[in-house]
Amino acid sequence: MLSGQDFTIEDWSTRDQQFAEVSDRVFVRRIFSSYPSLRRLRGGLAEWKPYHGEPFDATEWVVVPGGWDHEHCSFCMAKIIDGMSYWANGNDVIQLCDY
Repeated sequence: MLSGQDFTIEDWSTRDQQFAEVSDRVFVRRIFSSYPSLRRLRGGLAEWKPYHGEPFDATEWVVVPGGWDHEHCSFCMAKIIDGMSYWANGNDVIQLCDY
């Protein structure tokens, strides 16, 4: 399943400038799959971050299996969900939809 096809960008000229500033242009095609996240509450607001097995403070954070259930294209913000292909560079610093 391709990502980004249901997302329309009216003016790609702003995205061209963003891409011009990307220094690592070696991209690998991947298929997104949900993975665990860490979640904590602060001042009544939930904070989420990806979890890759690193140590964390269990008094502040809780592991949510499958909690990181999507990404967004770094340029058009199209949602990338389970089973969708996308392109990533380096350590997923920049993610691009297929569009």
